[in-house]
Amino acid sequence: TACLAVCLWLRVNRTAVMAGILLVLAAAYALAFPPGQTPDEQNHFLRAYEVATGGLISRHMEPDGVGGNVLPAALKRFHDPAAVIDDADSETMRYGNTALYSPVSYLPQALGIRAALLFTHRTQTVFYAGRAANALIGVVLCALALQMIPFGKELLFLVLTFPVTGQEIGSMSPDGFTIAVSALFIALALRLAYTDAPIKRGFIALCVLGAVVSQCKIVYIVLLLLVLLIPNARFGGKKQAWLCKGGLLAGAAVLNLAWLAVSAGYLVEFNPGVSSMEQAKYVLTHIPSYALVCLRTAYSNLVVWIECSIAQNMGPLTVPVQRLVPLGFYTLTLYALLNTSCGARRLDLRAGLVLGGTFLLGAALILVGFLLARKD
Repeated sequence: TACLAVCLWLRVNRTAVMAGILLVLAAAYALAFPPGQTPDEQNHFLRAYEVATGGLISRHMEPDGVGGNVLPAALKRFHDPAAVIDDADSETMRYGNTALYSPVSYLPQALGIRAALLFTHRTQTVFYAGRAANALIGVVLCALALQMIPFGKELLFLVLTFPVTGQEIGSMSPDGFTIAVSALFIALALRLAYTDAPIKRGFIALCVLGAVVSQCKIVYIVLLLLVLLIPNARFGGKKQAWLCKGGLLAGAAVLNLAWLAVSAGYLVEFNPGVSSMEQAKYVLTHIPSYALVCLRTAYSNLVVWIECSIAQNMGPLTVPVQRLVPLGFYTLTLYALLNTSCGARRLDLRAGLVLGGTFLLGAALILVGFLLARKD
């Protein structure tokens, strides 16, 4: 924050400063954590390597159908600098929790791995190449989002500098790419809604980003509702507007459902006694009861959720963070939120409903995800 304040005082372009800070943070996180020391990183590496070598969809491994594939045995020794990838020495590997992810989620890591394999087969070098590509592409997308967003630049920057965000961008996790693409989609949607930026090229780019978001975690697809913020007049009329907006939403929904149909085959029971399908059926048939459960859960866990979304436990969720860190970020974020103005085009009732509905629907989907994995 102090660095940003000094650079702004010296009249340095603030977006460039923010991008530089994000790059430094991403590099620091990528180098600070030893290989495998972020949540599920080994399985993310295996899935990213699978995608990089052409395995877009994982195989069902016997006897229970868990997602996985036959991959070089050296991939499990990515923490060993001497390990070398040898396709002739392969073994069956199971990574059911990451086989669920669409290959689109691993594009940055896969590109980095593929590029590294052209020059070396040392496992650790290939691993770090995947991390580096994820960090670099994530930072570039975040920088574009900061450049495009018409207001709330400081607020977006703070969210992107949360320790948890930086850790994910600097790791093998697809969450970093998901966050970066989502930030860019939000920024572009707001730019088209609250500025006079060219609508044709902007909307085409928005459709592409929407397609990518639809292949990431399911809860992020609600962000596509922000397209409803764009005034109909910008499309030349109400009919054209709804054709464009409806086409984007429908296309993204079809892509999302298509991958869900594939990934459902890997949805085995991770916790004994837990049936995800039965849990989902309960939610759909007991909506009022489930809504009450959500309210009680939010009331009991709100403070913990806020701390976790900023930074509570880092690395493999075993490195505690001083409580002053999330408190400081929360204070700065609240201050930035209260001082954000959208300029001449103020938020109207429709915009408030879209933003509020997007938030509530996203929160509901997250809570559904919690329930699907719980036994009690």
